[in-house]
Amino acid sequence: MGMIQEFKEFAMKGNVVDLAVGVIMGAAFAPIVSTLVDNIIMPPIGYLMAGVDFSNLAVTLPTPEGDGVAIKYGVFLNALIKFLITADDVIHSWWVPALGWKRDAIPGFINEAWTEVMEPGVYRGQCAELCGKDHGFMPIVLVAKTEEDYQAWVEEQKGAAAAEAASATRTWTMDELMAKGESVYQANCLACHQAGGEGLPAAGFPALKGGKIATGPVAGHLDIVLNGSKQNPAMAAFGQQLSDVDLAAVITYERNAFGNDTGDMVQPADIAAAR
Repeated sequence: MGMIQEFKEFAMKGNVVDLAVGVIMGAAFAPIVSTLVDNIIMPPIGYLMAGVDFSNLAVTLPTPEGDGVAIKYGVFLNALIKFLITADDVIHSWWVPALGWKRDAIPGFINEAWTEVMEPGVYRGQCAELCGKDHGFMPIVLVAKTEEDYQAWVEEQKGAAAAEAASATRTWTMDELMAKGESVYQANCLACHQAGGEGLPAAGFPALKGGKIATGPVAGHLDIVLNGSKQNPAMAAFGQQLSDVDLAAVITYERNAFGNDTGDMVQPADIAAAR
């Protein structure tokens, strides 16, 4: 059997992913693959992000029996996921082995990739670039959901965003700020500044307990948490990482925990004004 006939039987399975693989079988078909990806697959991906439904798109190829073979390429397009990958600080590499590729994440650049996730589930990976001292603590967790579960998740996120927006406009009590601030501190600050606020001075992480930042002017405390420290690069900027509520809560917590007891309260509105 010749290559053309083998390819025809292979392609007629009706799976567009198999079709793409089948096309690669012969070097003569490389331009077809390029055209398929560049002109058929990639352009609609941007529209998919806006919710365009391609599921009814199909091509029917005639057969001698007259029934025809349907290639439902619209279902394939609906299942494509586009990734836009960049970094905020240093070069990373986004790698989930099950997807079959890696892409560098480079500050100031946007790299693209796409995949089709065949089964719902949790897919794990890690940063594949030696990016700094915390390289070993950069796992990647990709959660793939069915269309129905994804839409339910979207609605949940909308509700959470609405609640977050509402919470950012109200005045919080000290007890509320302290409770929220403790959870934010444990998730984001504890590793460097320690559970009791004593810090790790030898490693460049000053104590918050009785420290000049946490007991000094509130404006200075806001500035260093929002924008980081030029004098001490180990202190990251959290302005783009945490919400106004989280920032107000954690700053209030740091100023009143560890025996600091300044009595200062920072509201989400204060964070919004300082940005």
